[in-house]
Amino acid sequence: MKPDAADAFRPRRQPSGRSPLRHDDRDPAEPAAANGSFERGTVARYARGTEIIAQGDADSRIGLIVSGLVKVSMTSGNGDSYIVQILHEGQLVGDPWLGQSAFSWGAATHAGICWLTPDSVLRSGGSDNTQLLGLSDTLAGQLREAQFSALSLRGRNALQRIAYWILAQICCEPGPAEDKHIQILLTRRDLASLLDMTVETLSRVMHQLDEHGAIALLTPDTLRVRDLARLFDEAKLSSDSGEGELADNGWRWGSRVTQIGAKTV
Repeated sequence: MKPDAADAFRPRRQPSGRSPLRHDDRDPAEPAAANGSFERGTVARYARGTEIIAQGDADSRIGLIVSGLVKVSMTSGNGDSYIVQILHEGQLVGDPWLGQSAFSWGAATHAGICWLTPDSVLRSGGSDNTQLLGLSDTLAGQLREAQFSALSLRGRNALQRIAYWILAQICCEPGPAEDKHIQILLTRRDLASLLDMTVETLSRVMHQLDEHGAIALLTPDTLRVRDLARLFDEAKLSSDSGEGELADNGWRWGSRVTQIGAKTV
């Protein structure tokens, strides 16, 4: 491993995001559905690929993701669709204060969402507005993630981008990277869209990284890091390229679209 690059990529403190409707130091990974007004909301379940809110629709609800992954997409005038963000448990779906939605929201995996109206959230804000501050924290964190994810794509070709994305999956995982199996939870089409490339380019580059000895493709949606130092080289990761700043701001782009497991014998 390249020590300088590894230190730059490794987070130097815990992410600053907090659970929705709770303005305190609770672990952001802890489910928040039982907090405040969301405990009185209605949970709906969505199969992978289901559209939750269509682009251009006016939806008066706000939803808390209680399970699964949700993709935020935009479709251009010529029909091309682009995934701009992946949201995970504890983050929020919809923007009822905007009017017509500029984006579409869909289930990237099987997902559960707890729905509320903005009025019910405002009414339960509490005398010290702690729940509203928590809501604001969560929305600000989602915006920050979207900004940093766009920044991470700049100046990298397709191979560098995928290598960098794989490193993002394992940067916070304990133990040797070579001992981990990485299962991709998104479809190939969704992952390609998230990384701003075609499905064909994604498949070709994954096989290139395998041929270069950086990773081992075990199945179409499972891989293992073979050589971490080579993967850093392929990602063109350097200590002065801003990765430390991204990690310091609680950036976890892409880290919710895989499941990390121990290597089996």
